[in-house]
Amino acid sequence: NINIPTLCHHPALSNWGGCRMCVVEVDGSPRLAASCVSPVREGMEVVTSNDRIVEHRRTILEFIFAERNHNCMFCPLSGDCELQQMAYDLQVDHLTVSTSFDHFPIDITSEYLGLDHNRCILCGRCVRACHEIAGADVLNFQNRGPESLIGFDLDETRDRSTCFSCGVCLQVCPTGAIFN
Repeated sequence: NINIPTLCHHPALSNWGGCRMCVVEVDGSPRLAASCVSPVREGMEVVTSNDRIVEHRRTILEFIFAERNHNCMFCPLSGDCELQQMAYDLQVDHLTVSTSFDHFPIDITSEYLGLDHNRCILCGRCVRACHEIAGADVLNFQNRGPESLIGFDLDETRDRSTCFSCGVCLQVCPTGAIFN
């Protein structure tokens, strides 16, 4: 019952360790380990929170905010954004790093689902949900580096893709980047 923050983890999905918010100290190692993908073993000593770990999590969170435009008008109104809640929990109320985001496209070609790449944190939950729960393999990462996006099929718009609008991606998205 120890709260360890995470953005890429969801209980219905396989563990990925992509967001690095769940880092912990294991056996006094100088390297922090992603707890969601670290195998448990007998006698393992784990520190889940100290000044170093909290500072690391705050830094990662700042980079996430600086990479895309998360000045979203919907989150304060809905109160249902895991990214916003994590910022509150870790007391990240301003950025100490420069923003580097460009404007990314918004796909509203479907009457059922929209995808705002500006709010996406590339946590991969939607990709794993599409594959593991829906069995559809429609969503995947495309491009590299700062141009990375979640894409439908091979760079299709939502309405031209093989997506059958099951909505499982919408249900697992922690930021509201996928919306209806």
